[in-house]
Amino acid sequence: LEIQEFDLNRDSQPNVFKFVRSDPEAGEILIRKDVDLNNDGRVDVVQLYNDKGEMASEQSDLDFDGRMDVVSHFEDATIARKELDLDYDGQADIVRYYAEGKVERVESDNNNDGRIDTWEYFSNGELDRVGTDNDGDGIVDHWDRRRESDGGAGSDAGSASSSEGENAAPPSDLPSPSEALNETEKEAAPVDPGGS
Repeated sequence: LEIQEFDLNRDSQPNVFKFVRSDPEAGEILIRKDVDLNNDGRVDVVQLYNDKGEMASEQSDLDFDGRMDVVSHFEDATIARKELDLDYDGQADIVRYYAEGKVERVESDNNNDGRIDTWEYFSNGELDRVGTDNDGDGIVDHWDRRRESDGGAGSDAGSASSSEGENAAPPSDLPSPSEALNETEKEAAPVDPGGS
């Protein structure tokens, strides 16, 4: 196992650490990458790779407190699930499920009781329906649907009117630092481990 260090901002302190192993047939294979985004000496992003060198997971510390707030899981190098801890308590508040790289379903714990209370389903990249659990039993009590005929959100027939207007769209997807890091690394200065 070899560790390669890179200095992205050229301050003579490494802020990207690549863990690679050598394979006689495939050559150098990246198995892990740690990144210090804000140059405070702590790792803010950890990317793990499979045997093919494809990203398998990525953990990100969005508020730079030393705890990972977003965990993304990949299958065949495509995002499959993203867990977000938006109140920074160590538990996922929102879990996004993806199909072919597009959001398919979002499950949220809006009242922070550790149970899912909102389910959002998407069709062709558009919000299709939102289910809410109003009594905390983990079962949907009310569905709101987006109807083509009225162009907006509507309630299912026979259900009570909803106060879920604020849930009509999921929060914007948090960006992954992966793409920016890959572009920046192309211009990064390798760090000489000997200090010369």
